Amino acid sequence: MKKLMGLTVTLLLTVTLALTTAAQDYTRWELPPGATLRLGKGNIYEIVYSPDGMLLAVASSIGVWLYDTTTYQEISLLIGHTDPVWRIHFSPDGQLLASSGGSTVCLWDVNTGELRHTLAGPGVRFSPDGQLLATWGDSWDDSTVYLWDVGTGHRLHILAGHTKPVQSVRFSADGQLLASGSRDSTVCLWDVSTGHLRNTLTGHTEAVQSVRFSPDGELLASSGGSTVCLWDVNAGQLGHTLAGHPADYFGSADFSLDGQTLAGWGDWTVYLWDVNTGQLRNTLYRAESLDGVSQEEAEDGPGDDVRNVRFSPDRQVLAGGIYETVRLWDVNTGKTIHTLSGHDGPITLVRFSPDGQLLANGGGGSIRLWDVKTGQLRHTLAGHLYDVAFSPDGQLLARGIGDGTVLLWDINTGQLRHTFAEHTSTVYDVAFSPDGQLLATGGWDNTIRLWDVNTGQFRHTLTGHTSTVYSLAFRSDGQLLASRSSDDTIRLWDVGTGHLRNTLTLPTLTSYGQRNCNVRFSPDGQLLASGGYQEIHLWDVGTGQLRHTLAEPMGHYVNLVRFSPDGQLLTSDGWQEIHLWDVGTGQLRRTLAGHTSTVYSLAFSPDGQLLATGQDSTVYLWWDVGTGQLRRTLAGHTGTVDSLAFSPDGQLLASGSGDGTVLLWSVSPPATGGIKK
Repeated sequence: MKKLMGLTVTLLLTVTLALTTAAQDYTRWELPPGATLRLGKGNIYEIVYSPDGMLLAVASSIGVWLYDTTTYQEISLLIGHTDPVWRIHFSPDGQLLASSGGSTVCLWDVNTGELRHTLAGPGVRFSPDGQLLATWGDSWDDSTVYLWDVGTGHRLHILAGHTKPVQSVRFSADGQLLASGSRDSTVCLWDVSTGHLRNTLTGHTEAVQSVRFSPDGELLASSGGSTVCLWDVNAGQLGHTLAGHPADYFGSADFSLDGQTLAGWGDWTVYLWDVNTGQLRNTLYRAESLDGVSQEEAEDGPGDDVRNVRFSPDRQVLAGGIYETVRLWDVNTGKTIHTLSGHDGPITLVRFSPDGQLLANGGGGSIRLWDVKTGQLRHTLAGHLYDVAFSPDGQLLARGIGDGTVLLWDINTGQLRHTFAEHTSTVYDVAFSPDGQLLATGGWDNTIRLWDVNTGQFRHTLTGHTSTVYSLAFRSDGQLLASRSSDDTIRLWDVGTGHLRNTLTLPTLTSYGQRNCNVRFSPDGQLLASGGYQEIHLWDVGTGQLRHTLAEPMGHYVNLVRFSPDGQLLTSDGWQEIHLWDVGTGQLRRTLAGHTSTVYSLAFSPDGQLLATGQDSTVYLWWDVGTGQLRRTLAGHTGTVDSLAFSPDGQLLASGSGDGTVLLWSVSPPATGGIKK
């Protein structure tokens, strides 16, 4: 989904309010140099309970959050990676936590938050006795598994037997064997003490996604593609290839506590097999449509993620995330115990607490904790935000999600104020009117909806586009709304009546389409700028006539257009360049070179003297607009910086990122050198 981290220049009000009322200390934890506040906790990639159940660790795009499970309050933020943290694993005694991000693994002392060791490899798993740590791959293309001494941080063994990257690693219960599954369609069994290869198991024809030992260590289950295999570990022989299913893809398979049943997840179905016979015992779920979302659309989201299905600790209950709901099944009867709904995004993670009484799941921007027996919601851990837009006064936050729903939150209380659910599919853009009274939403169903922010009431449906609506913009007086669609038109709407005022037809573009090209009104509302393929269009709003066509010098797509505060300049992105245009003449006034990759966001300071740009995960106060000189570099995000906004007095800059956070930076007085993280 297109990022919707739209921030208004009045975001300073949000900051002031957060500082004086509802802000928590964690908004200031581990800030990068130059930043004054962080809003949001980052996108969620993994959730894990400590072995004693006293801590909940959340791997996010900015680090690892630790929660006290007696209060579910934040107690620590562990930052040591320069990339998002994808995997985390507690040592068996709960004293250490291993986190994996990019090509490194960080080993943390849980009690002190101290970084013990930094190791190589994006995958991570402790041995059962906690003395060893297995990591796999110096990079995502490495086919090697490494064994490390946890106490010293020294590497003990290099396990090199695969020819393609390793996907999954598991120790046997006694810690004597290690199994690794690879994209080369093989499973390797390793002697942990010597590091020697004991067996190579062949039988898969596609990449092996998951490996699991049975509780007694006698069997190994491996899944990949449309195949689930059961192996005799001692003999190194194939026992069963599990049949009786129509699935084209399996993400994972796991054993029941007694080792007699194997559960497999594939093509939105949970299968239970008898381990002894290899016969299908039960099918727990099967659907061609998931709450109005086709199976094909759902699989474009989290899909058959290996993290989506889990047994409870006693192996009597099986939990599975199915798009935006979680289901709990009785393993013995195959009946549904509870359906947990109300999530604000696709379920990407499900995890039981060690005592089996709670189920934690990640979905959208929050973590929810449920009572397994009653199915009641116990806690919601919010703040892991993405795809958002702030209201002009900074007190509301709107967010569109994949099922066509738009959520409106009060950021002072964290309460959901309204749910707008008129769209039939993905919402791609949301925009507040200048007075904050209306919200416009546009998306994949080719329509625009107008909502009353205060009451939550639906106002108008604006129809006429024949393809997806990707960009919306209100005129400064709030009376006109511009919408841009991939049907090669821009439409101007009367906000009060919902009637179409004018249709501006764009030149036919190439097959690249206009997905990310936005529209913006000039400050006086007389002009409308739109990006496009190799050119920019300046339209006379009153007449609908094209006033200027500005040729993009580098021949690239123009996704971003912004007017200067006085309306005399227009800035646009040119991949690795920024171009400044004279609005009156349509002439290129200046080219600002120096970027090394795509520019994702632009913002003028209120006085028009500074231009902030977002390139990858870094914010640049690249130029004094008058002289074109570099001023400052702000580093601290781990995702693409796709939104920028100055405070009204120009003292603060807000940067919104795909990492699910907003950082507030002090930008005055100007610095002479770059700020490094």
